[in-house]
Amino acid sequence: MATKRSRFILYSGILILAFVLLDPFNIMPTRGVRRPGIDAERANTMAHHLEAVHRSPEDFLLDTLEEHQIVFLGTIGRIRQHTGFVADMVNALPLAGVHTLAVDFLRADDQAIIDGLVDGSDFDRRVAADLLLRRDVLFGFDDYVDILEAVWAYNHGRPEGSDPIRVRALSQQFFFDQIETREHMSDPERMRSVIRQGPPDTFMADEIREHIVEPGVRALVFMRLPHALSGFALPSVEEEMAGLGFEGVEPAGVQVRRGREDSVVTVLLHSPWPDDSRIQGMNFAADGYMEAVLDRVPEGLARMGFALGNDPVGTLGIRTTQFGDAENPRPFSDIADGYIVLERSSSLAASRLIPDFYTAENIAFARQNFPGPDDDSMDEQALHEFVRGILQAFDRNLREFR
Repeated sequence: MATKRSRFILYSGILILAFVLLDPFNIMPTRGVRRPGIDAERANTMAHHLEAVHRSPEDFLLDTLEEHQIVFLGTIGRIRQHTGFVADMVNALPLAGVHTLAVDFLRADDQAIIDGLVDGSDFDRRVAADLLLRRDVLFGFDDYVDILEAVWAYNHGRPEGSDPIRVRALSQQFFFDQIETREHMSDPERMRSVIRQGPPDTFMADEIREHIVEPGVRALVFMRLPHALSGFALPSVEEEMAGLGFEGVEPAGVQVRRGREDSVVTVLLHSPWPDDSRIQGMNFAADGYMEAVLDRVPEGLARMGFALGNDPVGTLGIRTTQFGDAENPRPFSDIADGYIVLERSSSLAASRLIPDFYTAENIAFARQNFPGPDDDSMDEQALHEFVRGILQAFDRNLREFR
């Protein structure tokens, strides 16, 4: 077991493309995260502003959905409160005229299976788990299955004559079976064969344009960062894809929003933000000001949703993380159009692992599609323990953001 586990850690450490395509966990220990220094007067002003204008997360999201055709709901991924919020919101989506929930954790070529799952007479969690595995063999999380079951429950009990909610899958297939040796991982031509359908952001943007924008469908798009960003072209996305020979690639949200700025917005769910300069891969959101604001508002207001504009919060200049600019601080309102706080970062929890995600029936597929060289010695228990270890490390990292 120790030998197998060390192999997995080696593979995950050297496979750079997997971090670009599948957004794996932040597995490195934080060694104690320090909150950035802040301007106390600025934080007080922000807190007073949010006390006056905030709404509940649910009301804010519904109001935003009513006013726009497409709302990207951005998450760092694998956070239980984020998936729980989406599952809880499913029943309310039709109140805003929304009957499509688009997601990046399912493959577009599985759409017929997904339709059958959420419209069937019974909900099969095994089928749902297998759909997750077909996109990413390291993505066996129960709370994402809960989202699909929430859609099924709505459709199963919806009022007669009303429209069902459809789950629209956005992801391409990743061909990790093309990675046969460690050398293949640093070979751009070989790695392009993993994403033979093109850059993931462009693929997802094309799916949204074809199935949501052009038919005039209203949708909530639950998508990981940075793909959900629609207000500015994140340089790291372009740089990562340029290294594989794809030039000028922008986040999916940016591609969808171009030319339809009034109908497409991005709302971020509060958590640490991605930061490649930190050993743990993430840092305090909004340069630490959101946690500072939560220190200052009454306890009952710590759960909130709010728009970002020409106001004390929206004009905050962000210097750190992938979203900021140290030399020319980027206004918060350029990063997102709205923000939802469900919990403090230190109170967030990692996703729940599906106990029987790996089975005798799917272990060969999981080995073949593991994001690294195939290893016939990998079995169900070894893979399960590997992913569980990553989740536990992610959980510990989150608790450091206080």
